[in-house]
Amino acid sequence: MSRRRLIRITFVQWALIAAGVVLAVLTPQLANWDLAAIGVLVGYGIVFELLSMSSTVSRVNVSGGSVVIVVAAVLYGGAPAALACVVTLGVGWLSSRERGVKLGHNLATAVWFPFLTGLGFHAVITLAGVRVGSTTFFLLAFP
Repeated sequence: MSRRRLIRITFVQWALIAAGVVLAVLTPQLANWDLAAIGVLVGYGIVFELLSMSSTVSRVNVSGGSVVIVVAAVLYGGAPAALACVVTLGVGWLSSRERGVKLGHNLATAVWFPFLTGLGFHAVITLAGVRVGSTTFFLLAFP
């Protein structure tokens, strides 16, 4: 990969990460920062990340961490879930040691996947008039 292309990719990755942070700051009403509960979910995410396994089909590690991130996005919102995902990824990085562009892709995904999941779920329950804590809410959250 040429140096110029590498610089462009890195710039886009950091721009995406920064945009996620800005969006989190601009949408505080969509987040529930229950740090104790989010901390427990992060703990589970870290355990799942450390117990990840290499896929026999492709060069991908598989873990249960994404389930934890989706639960965080649904229950606490996109920004707390994004923070949980970045922390989980950071701890997982200690064993995987992805470099450069691959780490940048993973960080950008760690910010946007949970954020968009939380925003999407919030939009669905708001448009459908579903009350948080109702049976319908839990059926939508955990099908």
